[in-house]
Amino acid sequence: MKKSALFWTPVLAVCGLAAGCLFPEYYKYTSPFGDFTCEVPYGWSVKTDREEDIFTNVTFIGGFDPDFYLGAPSLSIRWHSSSRIHQLPNGFMEVYSDADDFIRQMLRSVYGPMENKDYFLETPKDRPREGIREIALRTAMLPAKFFVVTAQIEVPKKWTWGVSVNKEGKTTLIRKHAYALVPMEGGFYVIVYPATMDGYEKYEKQYRMLLGTFKPLRSGPGGPAFEVPKSGR
Repeated sequence: MKKSALFWTPVLAVCGLAAGCLFPEYYKYTSPFGDFTCEVPYGWSVKTDREEDIFTNVTFIGGFDPDFYLGAPSLSIRWHSSSRIHQLPNGFMEVYSDADDFIRQMLRSVYGPMENKDYFLETPKDRPREGIREIALRTAMLPAKFFVVTAQIEVPKKWTWGVSVNKEGKTTLIRKHAYALVPMEGGFYVIVYPATMDGYEKYEKQYRMLLGTFKPLRSGPGGPAFEVPKSGR
Protein backbone atom coordinates (compact mmCIF):
# COMPACT_ATOMS: atom_id res chain seq x y z
CA MET A 1 0.00 0.00 0.00
CA LYS A 2 1.77 3.12 -1.19
CA LYS A 3 1.36 6.23 0.90
CA SER A 4 3.06 9.60 0.72
CA ALA A 5 3.07 12.87 2.61
CA LEU A 6 4.33 16.26 1.48
CA PHE A 7 4.83 19.52 3.35
CA TRP A 8 5.13 22.96 1.82
CA THR A 9 5.47 26.36 3.43
CA PRO A 10 5.28 29.49 1.27
CA VAL A 11 8.18 31.90 1.35
CA LEU A 12 7.21 35.54 1.01
CA ALA A 13 8.70 37.26 -1.99
CA VAL A 14 11.56 39.71 -1.57
CA CYS A 15 9.30 42.55 -2.67
CA GLY A 16 7.41 42.12 0.60
CA LEU A 17 10.22 44.06 2.26
CA ALA A 18 9.81 46.99 -0.06
CA ALA A 19 7.50 49.86 0.80
CA GLY A 20 4.21 49.84 -1.04
CA CYS A 21 4.37 46.17 -2.11
CA LEU A 22 1.05 44.52 -1.28
CA PHE A 23 0.25 40.83 -1.25
CA PRO A 24 -3.09 39.52 -2.54
CA GLU A 25 -5.67 38.26 -0.08
CA TYR A 26 -6.04 34.99 -2.01
CA TYR A 27 -4.14 33.06 -4.65
CA LYS A 28 -5.06 30.27 -7.06
CA TYR A 29 -3.91 26.87 -5.84
CA THR A 30 -3.62 23.76 -8.00
CA SER A 31 -3.67 20.38 -6.27
CA PRO A 32 -0.35 18.48 -6.60
CA PHE A 33 -2.50 15.46 -7.48
CA GLY A 34 -3.86 17.28 -10.54
CA ASP A 35 -7.51 16.95 -9.59
CA PHE A 36 -8.71 20.43 -8.56
CA THR A 37 -8.00 24.14 -8.31
CA CYS A 38 -9.29 26.69 -5.79
CA GLU A 39 -8.46 30.05 -4.23
CA VAL A 40 -6.99 30.04 -0.74
CA PRO A 41 -5.62 32.65 1.70
CA TYR A 42 -2.24 33.98 0.63
CA GLY A 43 0.61 33.07 2.98
CA TRP A 44 -1.02 30.00 4.53
CA SER A 45 1.11 26.86 4.61
CA VAL A 46 0.01 23.64 2.91
CA LYS A 47 0.20 20.03 4.07
CA THR A 48 -0.70 17.14 1.76
CA ASP A 49 -1.20 13.42 2.14
CA ARG A 50 -2.09 10.62 -0.27
CA GLU A 51 -2.82 6.91 -0.40
CA GLU A 52 -2.72 5.96 -4.08
CA ASP A 53 -6.00 7.08 -5.71
CA ILE A 54 -8.03 5.97 -2.66
CA PHE A 55 -7.56 9.02 -0.46
CA THR A 56 -5.95 12.45 -0.67
CA ASN A 57 -5.88 15.38 1.70
CA VAL A 58 -4.77 18.97 1.21
CA THR A 59 -4.82 21.16 4.33
CA PHE A 60 -4.22 24.91 4.33
CA ILE A 61 -2.98 26.25 7.68
CA GLY A 62 -3.08 29.88 8.80
CA GLY A 63 -1.04 31.78 11.36
CA PHE A 64 -1.25 31.49 15.14
CA ASP A 65 -4.68 32.19 16.61
CA PRO A 66 -5.43 31.16 20.23
CA ASP A 67 -9.15 30.86 19.47
CA PHE A 68 -8.42 27.62 17.59
CA TYR A 69 -7.84 24.30 19.33
CA LEU A 70 -4.50 23.58 17.65
CA GLY A 71 -3.46 27.23 17.73
CA ALA A 72 -4.19 28.01 14.07
CA PRO A 73 -7.13 27.99 11.64
CA SER A 74 -7.20 25.44 8.84
CA LEU A 75 -9.20 24.44 5.77
CA SER A 76 -9.05 20.98 4.18
CA ILE A 77 -10.05 19.30 0.93
CA ARG A 78 -10.15 15.50 1.04
CA TRP A 79 -10.94 12.88 -1.57
CA HIS A 80 -12.47 9.50 -0.71
CA SER A 81 -12.91 6.79 -3.33
CA SER A 82 -16.21 4.97 -2.87
CA SER A 83 -16.10 1.54 -1.18
CA ARG A 84 -12.30 1.45 -0.99
CA ILE A 85 -10.45 0.98 2.28
CA HIS A 86 -8.21 3.79 3.53
CA GLN A 87 -5.78 3.21 6.39
CA LEU A 88 -5.66 6.02 8.94
CA PRO A 89 -2.40 7.13 10.63
CA ASN A 90 -3.44 5.33 13.84
CA GLY A 91 -3.76 2.03 11.96
CA PHE A 92 -7.55 1.93 11.86
CA MET A 93 -9.39 1.52 8.57
CA GLU A 94 -12.20 3.57 7.06
CA VAL A 95 -14.41 2.92 4.05
CA TYR A 96 -17.50 4.75 2.76
CA SER A 97 -19.93 3.68 0.07
CA ASP A 98 -20.86 7.27 -0.78
CA ALA A 99 -21.16 10.80 0.65
CA ASP A 100 -24.27 9.95 2.70
CA ASP A 101 -22.50 6.98 4.26
CA PHE A 102 -19.59 9.25 5.18
CA ILE A 103 -21.94 11.68 6.92
CA ARG A 104 -23.61 8.92 8.95
CA GLN A 105 -20.35 7.30 10.03
CA MET A 106 -18.49 10.54 10.67
CA LEU A 107 -21.18 12.13 12.86
CA ARG A 108 -21.36 9.04 15.04
CA SER A 109 -17.62 8.39 15.36
CA VAL A 110 -16.44 11.99 15.73
CA TYR A 111 -19.25 13.60 17.72
CA GLY A 112 -21.40 10.83 19.20
CA PRO A 113 -24.46 8.69 18.45
CA MET A 114 -27.23 11.11 19.38
CA GLU A 115 -28.12 14.33 17.55
CA ASN A 116 -29.38 17.14 19.82
CA LYS A 117 -27.53 15.53 22.73
CA ASP A 118 -23.97 14.69 21.70
CA TYR A 119 -23.96 17.21 18.87
CA PHE A 120 -26.17 19.75 17.12
CA LEU A 121 -26.63 20.55 13.44
CA GLU A 122 -27.12 24.24 12.77
CA THR A 123 -30.21 25.09 10.70
CA PRO A 124 -31.18 28.19 8.70
CA LYS A 125 -33.82 30.33 10.41
CA ASP A 126 -36.19 29.91 7.47
CA ARG A 127 -35.54 26.13 7.20
CA PRO A 128 -35.37 24.77 10.75
CA ARG A 129 -35.44 21.12 9.66
CA GLU A 130 -32.60 21.32 7.16
CA GLY A 131 -29.50 20.61 9.22
CA ILE A 132 -27.97 18.92 6.18
CA ARG A 133 -28.90 20.85 3.06
CA GLU A 134 -27.89 21.11 -0.57
CA ILE A 135 -25.94 24.11 -1.83
CA ALA A 136 -24.61 24.92 -5.30
CA LEU A 137 -20.87 25.44 -5.75
CA ARG A 138 -20.47 28.60 -7.82
CA THR A 139 -17.44 27.73 -9.96
CA ALA A 140 -17.83 23.96 -10.14
CA MET A 141 -21.56 24.19 -10.90
CA LEU A 142 -22.06 21.11 -8.74
CA PRO A 143 -24.35 20.37 -5.80
CA ALA A 144 -22.83 19.81 -2.37
CA LYS A 145 -24.25 18.55 0.91
CA PHE A 146 -23.50 21.28 3.47
CA PHE A 147 -23.82 21.27 7.27
CA VAL A 148 -22.30 22.80 10.39
CA VAL A 149 -21.83 20.71 13.55
CA THR A 150 -21.44 22.07 17.07
CA ALA A 151 -20.35 19.78 19.89
CA GLN A 152 -18.85 20.34 23.32
CA ILE A 153 -16.21 18.15 24.92
CA GLU A 154 -14.32 18.41 28.19
CA VAL A 155 -10.54 18.80 27.89
CA PRO A 156 -7.64 18.85 30.38
CA LYS A 157 -7.09 22.16 32.18
CA LYS A 158 -3.58 22.45 30.73
CA TRP A 159 -5.07 22.85 27.24
CA THR A 160 -5.68 26.55 26.69
CA TRP A 161 -6.09 27.22 22.95
CA GLY A 162 -9.67 27.41 21.74
CA VAL A 163 -11.15 26.40 25.09
CA SER A 164 -13.44 28.03 27.65
CA VAL A 165 -14.50 27.40 31.24
CA ASN A 166 -18.15 26.54 31.89
CA LYS A 167 -20.30 27.34 34.93
CA GLU A 168 -19.08 24.21 36.72
CA GLY A 169 -15.48 25.33 36.31
CA LYS A 170 -14.65 22.64 33.76
CA THR A 171 -12.43 23.40 30.79
CA THR A 172 -14.39 22.68 27.63
CA LEU A 173 -13.89 22.90 23.89
CA ILE A 174 -16.90 23.90 21.81
CA ARG A 175 -16.22 22.59 18.33
CA LYS A 176 -17.91 24.24 15.36
CA HIS A 177 -17.07 22.36 12.19
CA ALA A 178 -18.39 23.05 8.68
CA TYR A 179 -18.56 20.38 5.99
CA ALA A 180 -19.38 20.39 2.29
CA LEU A 181 -19.49 17.03 0.51
CA VAL A 182 -19.24 16.99 -3.27
CA PRO A 183 -20.30 13.68 -4.89
CA MET A 184 -18.28 12.78 -8.00
CA GLU A 185 -17.87 9.77 -10.26
CA GLY A 186 -16.17 7.06 -8.21
CA GLY A 187 -16.11 8.96 -4.94
CA PHE A 188 -16.57 12.34 -3.27
CA TYR A 189 -14.74 15.39 -1.94
CA VAL A 190 -15.05 16.61 1.64
CA ILE A 191 -14.27 20.31 2.16
CA VAL A 192 -13.87 21.01 5.87
CA TYR A 193 -13.46 24.02 8.15
CA PRO A 194 -12.72 22.71 11.68
CA ALA A 195 -13.18 25.71 13.96
CA THR A 196 -14.34 26.54 17.48
CA MET A 197 -17.39 28.49 18.52
CA ASP A 198 -15.25 31.58 19.23
CA GLY A 199 -13.08 31.27 16.13
CA TYR A 200 -15.60 30.26 13.46
CA GLU A 201 -16.60 33.72 12.23
CA LYS A 202 -12.98 34.84 11.88
CA TYR A 203 -12.30 32.65 8.84
CA GLU A 204 -15.78 31.79 7.61
CA LYS A 205 -15.22 34.17 4.70
CA GLN A 206 -12.10 32.26 3.66
CA TYR A 207 -14.03 28.99 3.81
CA ARG A 208 -16.81 30.43 1.67
CA MET A 209 -14.20 31.60 -0.84
CA LEU A 210 -12.75 28.09 -0.96
CA LEU A 211 -16.19 26.60 -1.62
CA GLY A 212 -17.03 29.20 -4.24
CA THR A 213 -13.80 28.77 -6.20
CA PHE A 214 -13.37 25.00 -5.86
CA LYS A 215 -13.12 23.53 -9.36
CA PRO A 216 -12.58 19.80 -9.96
CA LEU A 217 -10.29 18.93 -12.87
CA ARG A 218 -10.82 15.20 -12.43
CA SER A 219 -13.09 12.94 -10.41
CA GLY A 220 -10.41 12.36 -7.80
CA PRO A 221 -6.67 11.90 -8.39
CA GLY A 222 -7.08 8.79 -10.53
CA GLY A 223 -10.47 9.49 -12.05
CA PRO A 224 -11.67 10.70 -15.43
CA ALA A 225 -11.39 14.34 -16.48
CA PHE A 226 -14.20 16.62 -15.32
CA GLU A 227 -15.64 19.38 -17.48
CA VAL A 228 -17.44 22.25 -15.76
CA PRO A 229 -20.68 23.15 -17.59
CA LYS A 230 -20.18 26.16 -19.88
CA SER A 231 -22.43 28.33 -17.72
CA GLY A 232 -20.06 27.78 -14.81
CA ARG A 233 -16.79 28.66 -16.54
